[in-house]
Amino acid sequence: MAAAGKDPHGEVAFLQRLITRRQLRTNLYVLDAGCGTGRVAVELDKRGFLVAGTDVDVDMLGEARSKAEHLLWTQADLARLDLGTTFDLIVMAGNVILFVDLSDQPLVAASIRAHMNSHGLVVAGMQLARDDGRRVSVAQWDKWMMDAGFALIERFANWDEGQWHDRSDYVVRVHQATGN
Repeated sequence: MAAAGKDPHGEVAFLQRLITRRQLRTNLYVLDAGCGTGRVAVELDKRGFLVAGTDVDVDMLGEARSKAEHLLWTQADLARLDLGTTFDLIVMAGNVILFVDLSDQPLVAASIRAHMNSHGLVVAGMQLARDDGRRVSVAQWDKWMMDAGFALIERFANWDEGQWHDRSDYVVRVHQATGN
């Protein structure tokens, strides 16, 4: 991406703009949920955020650890997450929900809500192409999030904050926890 002139850390740039726009403090505790090899978490750490990462894939976590041993990396299934702490911001970049078993996808929203501070934010980006049976519709995800205690506050067509419309093939959603 960098060679093509694109920001390889567009998700992190998005989060920084979101924090500025919402006038949030900059020392947020962030969970990179479904962190894979740690690309987003490591960049957040470099930019001064307090970060932890979790993924179900042990090999990917090993690669993440090799990049930033000082961060907390936890192997866990997002549908059954139990980290014993809460976060100000949870990011799920890179189609994370699509890697969760279909039957477990509705459980992810409740699981991440249990790890969210009272008015924290969840930012999730995912493909919406509907040709493989694994895609989560906008309505499904928003319902699961609402049922778990989140309200939708922003929706975009990409990490560059393009305007979302019902023909978009990608969506980035920002939900905020409501109540306790």
